[in-house]
Amino acid sequence: MSIIIKGGVKDLRKAIQLFFLLLGGGLGYQFGPDLFLALDPLLNIGIVPLAPYIGAAIGAIVVLFSTAWLVDYIVRFIHWGEETLVKLPVADILFGVMGMILGLIVAFFVISNYYKYPDCRLLSPDFCIRTVRVSRISSRF
Repeated sequence: MSIIIKGGVKDLRKAIQLFFLLLGGGLGYQFGPDLFLALDPLLNIGIVPLAPYIGAAIGAIVVLFSTAWLVDYIVRFIHWGEETLVKLPVADILFGVMGMILGLIVAFFVISNYYKYPDCRLLSPDFCIRTVRVSRISSRF
């Protein structure tokens, strides 16, 4: 059973197009006013009222139409990934998920020490380990 067959390719296409629409709107909202200021000397458009909202509308339309050809490739890629996952053994998927969870836990502990001792950020790991040990020993006294 495929998600694409259950929900239909049209629904997936609409969801991907909505993602691109929101992406373009966000980029237009963020960079639209700066673009209008940069184009002012060339086009003499003056001060644009509600520049972020106009930029969002223009950005959404431009990104939506410029990525219309990309949607079919994304749908095919999702379909290929889904079919590949269905063919894999369940044990491989479970051990892969457990490995990812374990990796995230280890990364969490490493990064929490990274922010706890800011002197270690740009130094070698060996120096950081010694610094942490010395700071722990000196904090006892």
